[in-house]
Amino acid sequence: MRIIRANEEHFHGRGREALRASAKRGEIRRIYRGVYFDAEGAGSIPPHAEHVARIAAIAPTLSTGVLSGVSAAALHGLPLLHRRLGGLVEVTRSSGPGRTRWVRSHRAVLDDADVVEVHGLRVTSIARTLRDLHRDLGFGELLAAADGAARMGFDLDGLARIGRFAGRIEFLRHHASDRSESYGESLSRATMIELGMPLPELQVDVLDEDGRRLGRSDFLWREFRSLGEFDGRIKYDGSLEPDRTPADVLMAERHREQRMRAVGWGFARWGWAIANSAEQFRSGVLTTLELGRRLPPARGRVELPPASRTAPPDWQELLGTAR
Repeated sequence: MRIIRANEEHFHGRGREALRASAKRGEIRRIYRGVYFDAEGAGSIPPHAEHVARIAAIAPTLSTGVLSGVSAAALHGLPLLHRRLGGLVEVTRSSGPGRTRWVRSHRAVLDDADVVEVHGLRVTSIARTLRDLHRDLGFGELLAAADGAARMGFDLDGLARIGRFAGRIEFLRHHASDRSESYGESLSRATMIELGMPLPELQVDVLDEDGRRLGRSDFLWREFRSLGEFDGRIKYDGSLEPDRTPADVLMAERHREQRMRAVGWGFARWGWAIANSAEQFRSGVLTTLELGRRLPPARGRVELPPASRTAPPDWQELLGTAR
C-alpha cells in the first residue's frame, strides 16, 4: 500500500491526467486533492486502511489540531463499522474552522494525558477516543470499540468516569470484555444487555467425557444448558487458509456444532440481522435458549482458556509518507 502524490509523480514522468485516468479505471483511488491511494487494486482496499491513507494524505496540511474520534480509533485499530470510516478526517482543536471538505473539527481543550503519538502523528489517547466516540456511536458500536481496546491490553479502569458521558462510560466499562473476539459478538452482547437477559461466558472450550476438545464456542449459558455462535465471521474475501474453500470452512463449522450437540449441549446460531435487532433476538435466539432448560446436563466439561490478545496495527507503511 502506498500514497501517490501528483506533484511527486510529475517528476517520475506520470502527470495528473495519467493519475486521473488510473483512478477512473479503478486501479487507484483518489483520497484527497492531488493524492491517490494504491493498494494493489483500489477495489479491495480495507476501509480502515483507506481511512488511514486519507489521514496520511491530509496530515501535512494540519498545522493545528489532534487527530480524534473515528480517525483516532482507526489509527489505534479499534473496531468500527465500515460506514463510519468513509467520512471526513476528524481532529480536535481549541479553535479554528469546524468543517472543511476533507476535515471535521471538534472544539475542545485537551489535557496532556489526552494526547499520544502514533507514527509521528498527534492522536487522542484510547481513553479519550472512547469518550469522544460517544458523540456519534450507539452502545453496540461503543462496546465493540471498547472490547477491541481491551483485547489490545488497554485497562478499561483507565476510562475517566467524569464529565458529560460519565454514566454511559461507567456502563461501558462494566460490560466491555477482552474475551470478545469479533464485532458481531460485541454487537450480540449489546443486544443481550438491551434485553436484560442473562449474559453468557465468552469463548469457552467444550470437551467430551474423555477430555477431548470438541471445539470452542463464542457463548455459553449454563442456566440454558446451551452454547451460542455468531455466524458472521467467516471471510469470503480470499483470506482463507491455502487449499480451503468457503464451503470447506462452512462444513467444518457445522461438524464442530454437531460434535458439541452430541454431548448434550443446546445450540443457537445467528447472524448480523438478528444480532442487530432486539425483537428478532428475543423471538429467535432467546426462544431457542429457553428450550435448552429442558435438556439433561451435558456430558463432559467446559474450560475457559486465556483471552487472546491482538497487537495494534502497524501503519508505518502508509504513515511513513505522511510527514
